[in-house]
Amino acid sequence: STDAIWHDWIIACLDGNSPCNNKTDDFRKYVINKGLIGVVTAYVTYEMGVAIWKAENGQTTDGGAAYNWDEAAAFHIGRKDLDFSVYTIGGTTTPGSLYSPWEFNWKRDADFPNGVMTHAHAPPIFNQGLLNLRGNSYNAAAVQAAQTQMYKIYAITAIRSAIKYGWKAYGSGSFSDKYLAEGALYWRSASGYLSTFNKTTVQEIDAIFDLNKTTFTLQDACDVKTKVESLYEAAGISCKEVGTWKGVEAGTCLESSCTPDGDDTLSDGDTDYVSGCVADSGAGDSNYDDSGDDTSGDDTSGTSDASAAVKSHIGSTMPAFACGALTALVFAVSGW
Repeated sequence: STDAIWHDWIIACLDGNSPCNNKTDDFRKYVINKGLIGVVTAYVTYEMGVAIWKAENGQTTDGGAAYNWDEAAAFHIGRKDLDFSVYTIGGTTTPGSLYSPWEFNWKRDADFPNGVMTHAHAPPIFNQGLLNLRGNSYNAAAVQAAQTQMYKIYAITAIRSAIKYGWKAYGSGSFSDKYLAEGALYWRSASGYLSTFNKTTVQEIDAIFDLNKTTFTLQDACDVKTKVESLYEAAGISCKEVGTWKGVEAGTCLESSCTPDGDDTLSDGDTDYVSGCVADSGAGDSNYDDSGDDTSGDDTSGTSDASAAVKSHIGSTMPAFACGALTALVFAVSGW
């Protein structure tokens, strides 16, 4: 059930109740923190789905489909502007203040430096979707392609996390419950999507990352790599895109060859960014609420940290106020 994936474990670890009552504080913190990143990721995919549904039903104004797509981008990117003299998109120096799916992707990019830089691809992919949702420019196939490419980014990130934290949970024979939690919850951020290609294999990986385990063997760590790699071809993912974890120990199973080697086929999206926020120009699209219903008279002219971040990174058609508020709340509750 959906509750069993996120809700049950997160709430139990917040409250210290079963099955978290006998777990270490590190285990509980990692379940909460990493689980909530998965929840936000799920919300991004929800907003993309709403945007696509609205566009299919003729709601292609900026207060309709584009509004929801913009919210998806806002939740993905996070709640803070970045100092780009310190952090370079495409680089391996990662921020620690966004607490968002984008930051999560970026950290795994840094861990797998010879693989595709998913965080660099995401903003133009979101922009591709946005451009193709607006008015007479609506192109259902192009929007669907953008959605699929974002799913691929999430899948690559979940796979990288499973490989890395499976090995760290094994700990050269010294089991680490916090890394079991980190691997399990990060894996869940895209395991549902990957199950559409091979449900049995995904369930086998789920079982390896069973949060009730008190051991994690070398075979478990090796099986994670073998099993995630078996999903690549059907999911349109290549070994080249995933790359190699920088922490691989020489002579271990993580050093074994990977197939299919393939190419980097992750979309470059579209860098013809929408300029500015509609709210900034005083246009009428600021008079819409989350559902796209007209809310004329509401004061939505202010923009948050989130809308500034989205505006600077991908362009925006609305003030993405919700992102900053929710992510700040989520991680304040979970002890970050």
